[in-house]
Amino acid sequence: MLILNGFSSATLALITPPFLPKGGKALSQSGPDGLASITLPLPISAERGFAPALALHYSSGGGNGPFGVGWSCATMSIARRTSHGVPQYNDSDEFLGPDGEVLVQTLSTGDAPNPVTCFAYGDVSFPQSYTVTRYQPRTE
Repeated sequence: MLILNGFSSATLALITPPFLPKGGKALSQSGPDGLASITLPLPISAERGFAPALALHYSSGGGNGPFGVGWSCATMSIARRTSHGVPQYNDSDEFLGPDGEVLVQTLSTGDAPNPVTCFAYGDVSFPQSYTVTRYQPRTE
């Protein structure tokens, strides 16, 4: 019987070796900067026929984050810009999109006013009206 570091060959046979995810192109080659990266798609159950495409991303050059050093997960979010101070929570605040780009109010056109007042969405009526303002990234 072979014993390696206190483990018998029977015990070592039970250990599953690590493996890379299947599906191709999950592990990217290091680019000119020499950083290694990997993307792990997350299985998300569809609700009402829709499921977001979420994935955990790792970069050896990434900093600390909510998923550990180098790991990140891009989610759709809108945030108030705080690099110019504390938000005032009024019309003077700037908003940032999911990629950190500043969002600006979309210009009104003849067939698409901005902002618009909504009393319903689809077949659901609201008990009061809501003003909806459309925004887009500052640079396209």
